[in-house]
Amino acid sequence: MPSTRKTTSSAKTIRTYSQPTNSQVEDTAPPGTEKEQSVLVDKAPEALPLLNQLIQLLRPNPQEIIESEKRARSLVIAGIAEADGDLEPFERLAHTETATCKVY
Repeated sequence: MPSTRKTTSSAKTIRTYSQPTNSQVEDTAPPGTEKEQSVLVDKAPEALPLLNQLIQLLRPNPQEIIESEKRARSLVIAGIAEADGDLEPFERLAHTETATCKVY
């Protein structure tokens, strides 16, 4: 957030942007991001908060997020065997439809 101050020699307003110090960056940096943090401190310190927010959003493993979405969309029918995992999605669907038709 910019801070505003007026100099005594002129009525000109100067905006200064606070930049995180190395100690602040190290305190909030998640493990494994030291290289990115050091580059941003030198090149674009204003991007550090954005990187930290992104890391917080991606804190859960993205693979876990995908698996949970798959589980939420999956349907389990008792008594019907699951299709092989190496089949294409349309083949798994056909297997499930065929197996369900046999139940009736």
